[in-house]
Amino acid sequence: MERAAFGQMLRYWRQHRRMSQLELSGLAGISGRHLSFLETGRSSPSREMVLGLAEAMDLPLREHNALLDAAGFSARYSELDFGSPELAQVRRMLEIVLERQEPYPVVVLDRHWNVLMSNQAAMRMVGLLLPAETMLQMASGKPLNLVHTIFAHAGLKESIENWEAVAHATVLRLSREAAAKDDKQLKQLLQSVLSMPGVPPAWRVLDLGAATNPFIPLVLSRGELRLNLFTTLSAIGTPLDVTLQELSLETYFPADDETELALERLAEGWQPDLNAEAALNAEAPLNARSKVG
Repeated sequence: MERAAFGQMLRYWRQHRRMSQLELSGLAGISGRHLSFLETGRSSPSREMVLGLAEAMDLPLREHNALLDAAGFSARYSELDFGSPELAQVRRMLEIVLERQEPYPVVVLDRHWNVLMSNQAAMRMVGLLLPAETMLQMASGKPLNLVHTIFAHAGLKESIENWEAVAHATVLRLSREAAAKDDKQLKQLLQSVLSMPGVPPAWRVLDLGAATNPFIPLVLSRGELRLNLFTTLSAIGTPLDVTLQELSLETYFPADDETELALERLAEGWQPDLNAEAALNAEAPLNARSKVG
């Protein structure tokens, strides 16, 4: 049974990665015949061979463990809960990173785009732009999902000037992640946003191989507040833990001097007028106003 389970999973991932038996066997340093025997269950792999094949297919740590389990071996990589005592030092390190980014917003995301941590700048930004009911849900302990925040009317959608460009970039990124990781929850998240109002049907079929901008422009606007930002996504590192490998940092940098000043003013206590008429009545440029509103 274990041989069959491992062989089926191995074949699935090889095909999912669009690799021939010849290509994978060459990368893993085994014969094509041996690989064929592994896939059909006629041969059993050693623990080292399982890990070598997983590395050759560039699988996430989670899938390394799944292949080991299918072959009858114990997991190599731990999977600790993000809030566990064992990860206290990691959380403290992330707190320092978040603090050092002030007054620029930054959030820590898990593999399903849930916000696990955020700095004060990020909280100030979403506090001004998200509906009150969404903020109340966050206060009650419900995690904020960044994808839903971009697409839902009870999120940032109404405040994103370039919503279509941001939404398209998000769908493309989410599609690539769902395909690469073969993650059921990511696929469900993708399908949920594709079915939302305002999402073009053409986005259901995207060229996942198309080149993309590593810096995504994001223009947030409400009342007299206007933030012209660009976002970057970075991995925490290459740790030996499944949970940590799947964490990422989403950082928001100012794309112009006016936005940099606005973020500084918000950190100093500025409370912008968020009424729709405020933007029309604001005649003086932002950099000509006082530092604290």
